[in-house]
Amino acid sequence: MRPVSEQRDRVEKRRAYAEAGILVYLPIDCDTCEVVSTPPVGVTLDTESLKD
Repeated sequence: MRPVSEQRDRVEKRRAYAEAGILVYLPIDCDTCEVVSTPPVGVTLDTESLKD
């Protein structure tokens, strides 16, 4: 996630996705390859392959 798009990624897209019925939105930080949101309970994410 880039600083320029942080507001859009964290707020606007999350709202738009929810309104469209998409219940899970997990943005990923492009620099660290880390999910910058808490995944739903019971969901495990492996982002190791994104680091290549």
